[in-house]
Amino acid sequence: MVAIRRLTLLVSFCSLSFGQKVTFEAVPPAIIEGRLRLAPKKQADREPTLEELFRQVGCSDSLTTQPVKGQKSPNLVCVLPGKGPGEIIIGAHFDLRNSQGVVDNWSGAALLASLYQSLKNKQLNHNLVFVGFTAEEQGLLGSEAYVKKNSLENTRAMVNLDTLALSDTKVEVSGSDPALMNLLDAIARGMNLPIAGVNVSKVGRTDAQSFRQKKIPTLSIHTLTQETLPILHNYRDSFEAVHMDAYYRTYRLMAAFLAYLDLKLD
Repeated sequence: MVAIRRLTLLVSFCSLSFGQKVTFEAVPPAIIEGRLRLAPKKQADREPTLEELFRQVGCSDSLTTQPVKGQKSPNLVCVLPGKGPGEIIIGAHFDLRNSQGVVDNWSGAALLASLYQSLKNKQLNHNLVFVGFTAEEQGLLGSEAYVKKNSLENTRAMVNLDTLALSDTKVEVSGSDPALMNLLDAIARGMNLPIAGVNVSKVGRTDAQSFRQKKIPTLSIHTLTQETLPILHNYRDSFEAVHMDAYYRTYRLMAAFLAYLDLKLD
């Protein structure tokens, strides 16, 4: 396991048009890239590597695993406590299929630890629940097990990160909650970061669907375009496909968005 040195964190913020300031602690680009480069090529190594990333950023006492029937790898759950009972789930699957799985979906899974790190020193209103899902590629088995085994009574929203780093941030409009999309758009405009709506539901399902079926508002984030679709599930899904500048912009946008979401949701 590669050790990650102690970080010096910078505070980033955006001021929205109505005067509200959103802050988070920015993880340097080199660290974000290093975590992406850790992408294990073997299925069995992916959950333990993600678990180690969470521990390195300070999530230990609230880090648990959730067995999934028929799977060797469990779901991995890291909770960042807030003041109230409400929770926001941030999810990404870590399993791979016929590839090195750097883009699909270590790009999303590795970002979970960085987002935790960016927000861990804030006074939060909601519990932020970061979940690495197993067996998404086998039919959303990890996320389906999660919604069956966990009470979602206090869940206010679920944000899904799947297949990042190919371009700037995209939103799956057809399956995302309009109110959540509006909040994301406000943050993107406030930070002057690019964002676009691109529907990819015909390509395949994501873990967000398991939550939508339980009537939880979801937001699905990806970076696919018509040109990059052929990268999925083959040898082309490697670090060579990554656009680091775009990936870092997605990280910054999601860190600010989660901080803003914590302020705006009941």
